Amino acid sequence: MTLSDLASIGSLVSGMAVLVSLAYLSLQARHNNAALHRAENNESQNQASMFRLSIAENRDVAQLWLLGLRDDSELDGVDEFRFENLLSEIFFNTFNLWDRARSGLLGNASAINWLLALAPFLTTKRGARWYESNKGFCDPDFALAVDKAIREFRTAAVKVQ
Repeated sequence: MTLSDLASIGSLVSGMAVLVSLAYLSLQARHNNAALHRAENNESQNQASMFRLSIAENRDVAQLWLLGLRDDSELDGVDEFRFENLLSEIFFNTFNLWDRARSGLLGNASAINWLLALAPFLTTKRGARWYESNKGFCDPDFALAVDKAIREFRTAAVKVQ
């Protein structure tokens, strides 16, 4: 066997080693991507859970939330402020979910479902007033997505009636 033959075998072996390394790195990248998606889903769930738990664990907060959503209820200035903060919390949690979906970190269906879940809160008297006075502060694309979700919610509500 000549030196040239050995060099050719060496090149072949090194080429195969590079190919195996690339396949392994590709597999690792897929696993890391899946782990990142799971972590983002978990974080999104944690953020939403904090809001829901604040209502579930505190009767005063739950009562405030229910009263604030009723168009015929009256709230004093402090409770109005507290209710608007609850709306802000759910609104910006939804924005974070939407932004994660836009970045490819969450599935788009998840963001759409959260937008549709937000819409009923923003169609109440207080919710609509809050949204109109605050939507200028958010991402314009998010505001368009929220407006679309509100239209879809209203259309679905009309069909049900």
